[in-house]
Amino acid sequence: MPPILSLDDAMTKVSKTAETIRLRGNIKPHEEKRIQEAFALLAREPASAPSAKTKGRRNTFRDFLIKLNDYNCGPQFVVLCVVGLGQSVIASMKEGIRLRLPPEIKDHAHTLTGPVLQRLTEDCLKKGMYAHLEMVL
Repeated sequence: MPPILSLDDAMTKVSKTAETIRLRGNIKPHEEKRIQEAFALLAREPASAPSAKTKGRRNTFRDFLIKLNDYNCGPQFVVLCVVGLGQSVIASMKEGIRLRLPPEIKDHAHTLTGPVLQRLTEDCLKKGMYAHLEMVL
């Protein structure tokens, strides 16, 4: 089971992920796959899961990503959360942390994003043909 993070721990992971992506200049293939899966989850209702537990985690993760949208964080922050935290960590967070994380991310948006992340996010959206999410997210 993934560790249960505090709000500060989650923000630290998101911030370090942003820095790593900026320094590296790309995302790894397994990260891109997770990003595509997250955008697909946002683009449609979740498909049936093999178990109730898996379905619950997926729905919790999707609700979190939608909450990022509600705070107008943008698709680049979906990328940061997917790569830096992942579905399991987000789904296992205490609800209060999950609810406080999107506004916290929004408050630090200027230090988390940049041209490299923006370009990589646009590439992921185009590859998965989720360009319409740019308008939604």
